[in-house]
Amino acid sequence: LKKRGVAIVFVRFPVSGPFLTNEDQRFPRASTWDELIRQTGVPGVHFQDHASLQGYDLPEWSHLNANDVERFTGALLDIIEGDQLWQAH
Repeated sequence: LKKRGVAIVFVRFPVSGPFLTNEDQRFPRASTWDELIRQTGVPGVHFQDHASLQGYDLPEWSHLNANDVERFTGALLDIIEGDQLWQAH
């Protein structure tokens, strides 16, 4: 995709509760997410790095409540556009 000029942005969506605890223990960010971004050279947006991507209702600890979808999508789009992550890298 990158060779064809397609912009790629990895997005780490919010999780909480037992999901977050499990992921922090089994898949430490430094050796998973951060390494993925480093090795691929593709920009990434991680929910823990942006206040606007936190504080959502996650009824199952890993999915947004339907009432939060538009607000989250707007916040994510603001980050992608503001940092110009949509440009092919």
